Amino acid sequence: MSACESGDSEDTVTTATHSTNDTEPIPARAQVVIIDYYLITEPIEGVHRELPIVEDPDLFAYYREEAGGKRMVDMFEPVAGPWGMDGIPKDFSFGELEPDWERLTPYLEAAMERIPAAKDAGIHQFFCGPENFTPDMNPLIGEAPN
Repeated sequence: MSACESGDSEDTVTTATHSTNDTEPIPARAQVVIIDYYLITEPIEGVHRELPIVEDPDLFAYYREEAGGKRMVDMFEPVAGPWGMDGIPKDFSFGELEPDWERLTPYLEAAMERIPAAKDAGIHQFFCGPENFTPDMNPLIGEAPN
């Protein structure tokens, strides 16, 4: 078992190993399921798919065009809330979670200041749901276990 920092407490996550051949086991980093938030605006004049993706690490957000001139605002907390630490329901697939507005509001307000046109555009979709990440935010690379 390994631990992943989550606020002031530690949440335990499971690690696994696999190998690329029969003799060399390679430890796989633990994955943590965190709560992710994103918002898609209604179409905004001047937004098109040739606009660059804007990553804003200071605000823990990124912004990109979403089909039809909408703007996606994706927010990542610096210490995101874990989800499913006591298990994930077998029938859960691409589901949504109840948002924690107290946690989200400061990030959402900062994102709206960064992209002022998004404030008045209207919300096409708001999503709160689980997302898989490794604790160090690096990708898992290598053969999948059998």
